[in-house]
Amino acid sequence: MVEIPTEDELPKGARRDLALALHRLRADAGRPSLRDLSKFVRERDDLGDAVSHETIGALLRSGKPPRWIKLECLVTVLVEKSIRRPDLDKTLLYFHGLWDRAMSGGNSTAPEVPSETELPEAPFPPTPDLQREALRAAAGIFSGTADPTGGNDGDIYFKIIEDNAAPNDPLAVLIRAHTHRSGLPIALPALHGPSESTVMNCAVAFSPSGALLATTDKEIRLWDPATGRLLRSLRGHTDIAWGAAFSPDGRWLATAGHDGTVRMWDPETGRAHAYYVDHDGPVWGVAFSPDGRLLASAGHDGTVTVRDPETQKPFANIRHTSSVYRAVFSPDGRLLAAACDEGIVRLWVSATGEPASPPLRGHRDRVNDVAFSPDGRMLATASADGTARVWPMDSTTDLTERTLAGHRGTVEGVAFSPKGRLLATTGHDGTVRLWNPATGRPLGSPLHGHADCVFRAAFSPDGSFLATASRDATTRLWVFP
Repeated sequence: MVEIPTEDELPKGARRDLALALHRLRADAGRPSLRDLSKFVRERDDLGDAVSHETIGALLRSGKPPRWIKLECLVTVLVEKSIRRPDLDKTLLYFHGLWDRAMSGGNSTAPEVPSETELPEAPFPPTPDLQREALRAAAGIFSGTADPTGGNDGDIYFKIIEDNAAPNDPLAVLIRAHTHRSGLPIALPALHGPSESTVMNCAVAFSPSGALLATTDKEIRLWDPATGRLLRSLRGHTDIAWGAAFSPDGRWLATAGHDGTVRMWDPETGRAHAYYVDHDGPVWGVAFSPDGRLLASAGHDGTVTVRDPETQKPFANIRHTSSVYRAVFSPDGRLLAAACDEGIVRLWVSATGEPASPPLRGHRDRVNDVAFSPDGRMLATASADGTARVWPMDSTTDLTERTLAGHRGTVEGVAFSPKGRLLATTGHDGTVRLWNPATGRPLGSPLHGHADCVFRAAFSPDGSFLATASRDATTRLWVFP
């Protein structure tokens, strides 16, 4: 049995702070034995990992912390058994800060937990009945008219005019009250592909005009985001397609497949245009350069391949020391950023394939996604270490590196809004979270609507919609007030 040490008995430092916080949380939970704690975690199907009683004992003795996902599972169980029932999200945020400092030897600081007064005011209690009513009201957009009366990113107001409802219909009033007061998006009805062919939705991409939304599983589906209507399905991949990107002129749609191919499609006709087999294994992502003259693909084999999409001729083959999950061009086309399995982001000169700078280091597990802000001044990353990060890319500004901690488990995706004022993150915990990328502060509560891991997110070109793809086999559209 592990005895609870006093502060003097623990070696001073960041690991001591983590151990003491864990001891106090365990005390609030009735001091369960270490074997019982390990069993509680193991019995939970919704938690992402197991934690041995030896690992728990090492934590309580100020030993080296394990991977974040193990500590997250342990804290989740302790919070649920605590007699005080503290807020889980805030507790995880606090412990992640302690863990981060312990992993870095005390050289980082724990992130501030925002107070209730700093969060947007909720217009009504989040009871299930009211949420269902709000969603039913939002569904009026599909049967009525969505009338944009504003044009700023994040500030587009929608009048919900339902075909069979009076202007003062209580549901329409409710949805308007929610959107106008909270500033948070509302989930529209989920987009479902045919059940027999939909395994999970892995990627989303809007066309440059915003008239098309592409979603991927084993098939590529093109939707009208304004109506939620499925327009056509594109078949060719023999396994899951993990990535999708439209060319800047909207002429082509490129997709990346687990079958090792990159395929190009004509989105207007649905016809296949070309396909490449450049990678030895799954291809995780694709991206066009801003001028549309280059197409980059990121592979499990540790290569980023760059081609001319018009001539299909190879341009460069950039080798890495680990798998690459995403490669994207900077807005000026000068840089190519690659998200790597070894927990770093490598930056390359796109014109030559040469390193542009030392790798960006800070994550403690694989980097799943990377995105440049529209002005190129920031780079956002999503990692399996449970955090997203925002990196300053312009030394002439006062921006500083930010760590965004809040997801419970792996952060899968990052996406900037068209004007760069919002950053959306998606996670293994099934939530979508919105942040101010310049300050690193969360904007409101997490968005719930998916029943499983959310892989990717994409904003529409006008910023009025956010699309999210999930392992629950649905794509959701969130409409912004």
